Amino acid sequence: MITIEKVDFLGVPVRENAAGDAWFGELGLFERNPRSTERWVEYEAPNVTLALVPEAYHPGDHVPLPYGAFAIRVDDVDEERKRLEGTVEFSSDAFDSTVCKGALFTGLDGNGMLLHHRYAPFADGRAPDAPRGRIDFVAIPTQERPPVEDFYSHMLGLERNPNSTDEWPEYETSNVTLALVRPEQAGQPFQPLPGGTIAFRVADVEQAKTQLESMGVEFPAGVIDSGVCHIAPFSDPAGNGLMLHRRYAPFSDGTMP
Repeated sequence: MITIEKVDFLGVPVRENAAGDAWFGELGLFERNPRSTERWVEYEAPNVTLALVPEAYHPGDHVPLPYGAFAIRVDDVDEERKRLEGTVEFSSDAFDSTVCKGALFTGLDGNGMLLHHRYAPFADGRAPDAPRGRIDFVAIPTQERPPVEDFYSHMLGLERNPNSTDEWPEYETSNVTLALVRPEQAGQPFQPLPGGTIAFRVADVEQAKTQLESMGVEFPAGVIDSGVCHIAPFSDPAGNGLMLHRRYAPFSDGTMP
C-alpha cells in the first residue's frame, strides 16, 4: 500500500473558468483562493481545496460530478435551500436520514452536490460540530463494494472509519471522509466520478505509482509534469477518477503547500 498525506484538492469539472468562478462566488459557501489565476481557479472549504477543472484540461465530452458528489456542511439546510433557490436546481425536498438532514442539488454544468447537516452524535458520542462550508464527505459511487473497499484499505492504505456501517462504509484521509455509496439506493443510475476528481498528496508520485502498479493499478497517462506539480491519473475498481499529486514549485509568495 502507499502512504497518502491528504487530499490536496477536489476537482470540479466546468466548461469554462470564468462562468465557474462567477457561480462559486455567487454560491457563497467557499472563499476564493487569492492565488487563483485565469487558468486555475480555486475555492477553499475549511478542510480542502475545490479546484475548477475547465474543458481545456479534460478535452472531449464534458462529464459532470454525479448526483450528490460533495456533502457541504451548512448550519440550517432549509434556510440555506431558500437562500439558493434560483441559483441552483434542487432535485427533491430536503431529506432526513434520522442522523442528518440534506438537500441534493445540481450546480453549474450539471455537477451534483449536497447541502448537509448532521445533527445526531456519532457512535462514539462525539458532537457533529463543523464549520459552515466544510466538505463533510465525498461520495464514491460503487456497484460492488468488496473490491472497492479492498482498494481503498489495502492498496491506498486508508483507515476505515470504525463507526461506519456495512451500508455506509467510510474511509478517512487526514482532511476528508470518503463514503462508498450505491446510487441506486437513491433511485439514481451509477455514474463514476470523472477523471482527476480526488487528488491524493503523496511524497513521491513516481514511487507511489510504481507501488500501485505492482498491485495491478494502471496509469494510462503515466506521470505528468504540469510545470508546478507532478500528477498521475488512475481509477479505482468502480471507475472513479483519482490522481496522485505533488506540488514541487513554490507559490508566487514563496510558500509551499
